Amino acid sequence: ANGLAAVSLNGKWGYINQKGELVIPARFDNAFTFAANGLAAVILNGKWGYINQKGELVIPARFDDAGNFAANGLALVSLNGKYGYINQKGYIVLMEDYMCDTQVFKDVAGRIIWPKDIKRICNLKAKTKNTANLDAKTIKNFTYRTLDSGIVTLKNGKCEIDYPGVATHGEVEIITYAIGNSSITNQPVAIVILLDNTGGNHPPSEITALIKERDEIIQTNTIGFGQGVIIRKLIFQKGYDNKDEILVSMFGYRPTDPLCCPSLPEIKYFNLVYDKNLHKIKLVYERTAVLPTAK
Repeated sequence: ANGLAAVSLNGKWGYINQKGELVIPARFDNAFTFAANGLAAVILNGKWGYINQKGELVIPARFDDAGNFAANGLALVSLNGKYGYINQKGYIVLMEDYMCDTQVFKDVAGRIIWPKDIKRICNLKAKTKNTANLDAKTIKNFTYRTLDSGIVTLKNGKCEIDYPGVATHGEVEIITYAIGNSSITNQPVAIVILLDNTGGNHPPSEITALIKERDEIIQTNTIGFGQGVIIRKLIFQKGYDNKDEILVSMFGYRPTDPLCCPSLPEIKYFNLVYDKNLHKIKLVYERTAVLPTAK
């Protein structure tokens, strides 16, 4: 977007231009594509904030989770376990509330605000309660909180999004998933990788987890992979010290790669950990290993 693409270099994220030149140094722990307003969500020192196209942090990195700005000028963020929406100055302006199957918002005075600029085909819910097993059917028809598209309900692993007045359509779909048992709760866990396409040529992908707690299936936080990377394989296994270990094999970007063709083979490692402050399980990025290539 805006001629810049997020790339991973030595475990850090920066941005390259259309010539493949690194124009924003790789100093972030994660980074999203730039939204139409020229801002992009990044992780700095463990918190999410927003930078402009000069790489300047214009909204301080203070959020626990964050998504890119939508067409209505708002971005979904998480702070202290609660979700809300910020404007382009970084102020929280809306808190979310969901009634029945319709998306509604309330301002600080409790008045309902109906967003009119984006209409979704999909059913919207704050979270899905499901007493069924955490199986393929549940994963492919779950209501996900995504980074760019917000709350979407998949149907058979896919959801189309209609933007009124715009010729292109957005789409969220499952790239791959893996099911296992968590060493933390000894309950089923599904690791899911989603393609979150808001209409660009090189859509970003993201990873999240579904956890069964008692009779409820809940979603953890979500971590983005950036724009245009190619996911090759997902592995969910018991790692060192019996911890939940998640490996994602992918092609990332070399500094000289064009936006169409990432060629750097790498593996990203994640863990599931219990956050004592938030009293919930979180998905945590651990490290990136670059694989050797044949000469």
